Amino acid sequence: MYFNPLSDIVFKYLLGREETKDLLLSFINSVLEDSDLSTMKSVEIRNPFNLKEFETDKVSVLDIKALDERGKIYNIEVQGIGNEVFVSRSLYYWAKLYAGQLEEGEEYGKLQPVICINILDFKLLEKPDLLHSCFMAFDKNNKDILLSENFQLHFIEVKKYQNNLTKLQKTLKDWVYYFLNEGKGEEKMKTVLEENPLLEKAHREYKKFTMDNKMREIYEYQEKKRKDEKSLINSFYEKGIKEGEIKGKIET
Repeated sequence: MYFNPLSDIVFKYLLGREETKDLLLSFINSVLEDSDLSTMKSVEIRNPFNLKEFETDKVSVLDIKALDERGKIYNIEVQGIGNEVFVSRSLYYWAKLYAGQLEEGEEYGKLQPVICINILDFKLLEKPDLLHSCFMAFDKNNKDILLSENFQLHFIEVKKYQNNLTKLQKTLKDWVYYFLNEGKGEEKMKTVLEENPLLEKAHREYKKFTMDNKMREIYEYQEKKRKDEKSLINSFYEKGIKEGEIKGKIET
């Protein structure tokens, strides 16, 4: 059975535990390096993977929240289904995290940057060769003027990988390749694992996940739920097209 490393639970198991904090540090830094931004030296996971949460209700929060040594806030999540509405969702979620830092009466100067990293298994932006995009608050007419570094949104659209891996810096390229090929055969993984010891560790942790009966059960439950949601969305889409065709014929 194939276990998608970009499913919520597998992704958080791989990068969202104390034992795998070095993997999370490497991945976040690979995203920052690819945008020519300063990297972090250490990372603290604020909501580590907790199996008990999954066992009780199977709907645990699956994004990864983290802090670096300067207090910057990072939110990393994977999303398998979506469309252009996801942009509004990302802006809303960023705003909620940013505003949520302050209690009533606290000074604005205490606000720390919030960096959201979204790994998408669907195409979001129209530009076909833009696999990794980074949005910040620049002046419209002069990109040298940065209003604030507190706003940062990253989108990594893995559906665009075919001809675009060469456009990424090496570490992020290796991570994207890993996510796209893990679980699809040892031969595909051989070269990237030999060159990157951290990905070799990720590969070992992935194997541990696939051999754990509890993890497998929760994964299968979530995959069924995801497929049901996708089918429902597709049925609404098809229904909308049919109703539009009927309306068009009536108007004609």
